[in-house]
Amino acid sequence: MRQVTAVPILLGIGVVLLVFFASGSSRSSKRITALPRPGSIGHLAKARNIPALGGELLRFEPNEGQFPEPTKFAARTKNYSLFLLPTALVLRPLTHLDQGTPSRTQARAALLFVGATRRPNIVGVGKLQSISNYFHGADPRHWQSRVPNYSRVEYRNLYEGVDLICHGEHSEPEFDWIVEPGADPEQIRLSVQGAKPTIDRLGDLVIRVPEGEVRLKRPVIYQEVDGTRRVISGRFILWANKQISFKIGNFDRTRSLVIDPMLVYSTYLGGSTDDEAAQVTVDGSGNIVVIGTAQSNNFPLVNPLPSQPNKTGFLEAFVTKFDASGSNLVYSTYLGGTVPGHVDRGNAIAVDASGNAYITGETNDLNFPTTPGAYLPAPGAGTVGLCGNCIDGWVAKLDPTGSSLLFSTYLTGNSNNVLSIPFGIALDAGGNIYLAGDAYPPAFLTTPGAYRNVDPTATLGVFIIKLNSDC
Repeated sequence: MRQVTAVPILLGIGVVLLVFFASGSSRSSKRITALPRPGSIGHLAKARNIPALGGELLRFEPNEGQFPEPTKFAARTKNYSLFLLPTALVLRPLTHLDQGTPSRTQARAALLFVGATRRPNIVGVGKLQSISNYFHGADPRHWQSRVPNYSRVEYRNLYEGVDLICHGEHSEPEFDWIVEPGADPEQIRLSVQGAKPTIDRLGDLVIRVPEGEVRLKRPVIYQEVDGTRRVISGRFILWANKQISFKIGNFDRTRSLVIDPMLVYSTYLGGSTDDEAAQVTVDGSGNIVVIGTAQSNNFPLVNPLPSQPNKTGFLEAFVTKFDASGSNLVYSTYLGGTVPGHVDRGNAIAVDASGNAYITGETNDLNFPTTPGAYLPAPGAGTVGLCGNCIDGWVAKLDPTGSSLLFSTYLTGNSNNVLSIPFGIALDAGGNIYLAGDAYPPAFLTTPGAYRNVDPTATLGVFIIKLNSDC
């Protein structure tokens, strides 16, 4: 076998080396199947094909001294560490990742098994080709080497006739409850410690922590009958004592039942006061780009536009780009004028194939940043200040790094009695820009041959604008 890569990861106790080995020339096509143990979960687990390599699989390490007791297994995602204890699942954000005991007092969130067996049989299944090495300090007696990695961990008979299987791909853990024929799923009950749980309108269990929130998606509940998945109705139930259980519809008690919620970590974006997101989109690389309006003076900025180092208005438009993991900011910038007290809003966003962001919104600032050669580089009023009786639309283009304003223009000219508020933006294959929104018709310019010209008696109308790619 040949060594493919060795990745150092700095942790609280030293350096971890995660080493992959592979045979053959293709990592992405190499797949293994984690075989089920005989009897209990049968064909339900056998159907799971798990990629051996490629960076997408959640890897579980048994505790061989690198973690404190009573941890049995642990896994790391991009956002937090997951500790598997005999009595609980413990989540700790990476910003707090040390090697102190993952107890309920230190953890940001813990899910305790209520009424479960105190000493379940916890085993790693689906051994992977990767290993982990821990070299901490100068004393080799404190080192751990060739720690195996597994694709999943099974809590066998955690409740009578109920197994819990922990696994995941794309750094999103899943917790499959396998209820054997004749067993009662109402035994399953979890107590949330260290955080406040809620159930949102989608039926997801939301556990809020200081760094963001942990979300257990509404469970998918099913049985397999003659090779076909039969979906069973069901949902979370939240009790007054912060305990969670499942409400499950009618099912065949002579067959195994699978309860499958996925764990998703999401993050907050904003400062210390009221900030709002208007729209989000995803580029071709999976990066996430958000536009909105910030009131906070301490809204997080990363690689901002050189002309936008801080907030000067009462409200400021912002554009923020996350990487595909949602864990890191690629850029985050304000976009607005310079007159104190102005109101600039970001309303809509689109991204082209190159990753450029096309953004649109509204302003009452007569000094909103525009670029040379823009369609309307200066407001109609011709002076710097605030327009007391107008709101003008704007459209701009940011490069993929967020550090360069490729173009920016007003839409109608910030003169008195002007109102143009774009709420939607789209691109065509040729790079042309389409905007739609509200306008005050008597002061809104239309082009010759337009579907409908200005109605001087109207007080509010809808506009559609097409601009070429360079405005």
